Amino acid sequence: MEGAANRGRIRSAAHDVLVNPINRSRKLATDGQVLATVVDIADDGFASYRDIAQHLPRYGEREVRRSVSRTVRRGLLVERHGSDGRRHFALTSEGWRLHRASTVTHAAKGMGGGPDP
Repeated sequence: MEGAANRGRIRSAAHDVLVNPINRSRKLATDGQVLATVVDIADDGFASYRDIAQHLPRYGEREVRRSVSRTVRRGLLVERHGSDGRRHFALTSEGWRLHRASTVTHAAKGMGGGPDP
C-alpha cells in the first residue's frame, strides 16, 4: 500500500537508492601531516590556518578544519588568535617529539644502501 503521503508523487530509480549522508567517511589528514605542514611553513613559529589549509590541497576545508582541531585537542598544537582575529598554530613540545620521531622513522626507512629486491 502506497499510502496517502505518496499519492501524486513521481517515483524514479534515483529515489530507490538509499543515501546515508551521515555515513560519509572522508579521510582526515594525520597528526604527522598537520605537524609537518606547520613545520614547513613556520618552523619554530606560528602558522596561520589559511597557510596550513593551502599546504594541504588534497583535503577539503572541512577535513582540514577537523584535522587541525583534532591535533590541537590531542595537545600537539597550540592555537592562538591574532590581533587580526585569525587563528595561528605552533607545535607544542609533545608535537615536536612526535614530529622528530616520525622524521627519524622515515629517514631510517630510506637507509639501506640500495633498492629492495
